[in-house]
Amino acid sequence: MISDYENKFTIITGYTPNDKISQKNYHLLLYMYRLFDFLYKRILLLYTKIEFIQRDLDVSRITAANYLNKLADDKLLTKKKLGTANYYINDPLFKLLSER
Repeated sequence: MISDYENKFTIITGYTPNDKISQKNYHLLLYMYRLFDFLYKRILLLYTKIEFIQRDLDVSRITAANYLNKLADDKLLTKKKLGTANYYINDPLFKLLSER
């Protein structure tokens, strides 16, 4: 069964699971599409958490943490620990809203 993400991905990229690219590359591109789609839809959120990525992208906790930690390492998000949870803050948006 093809997921909604796979349908959108195929429409946008033209790639299907049966194309000549390897299955590994197809799934890597699909995951990248899902991550960027998630982030784009939530661009106006001030923060996100591992649980949000895990639930919305249907990935393991470790994969979700890796995605967010990479974005934090690249200074696109700021990682803050509050209690036992990590929050990933959209600092540019937070600063923009704070100045108004």
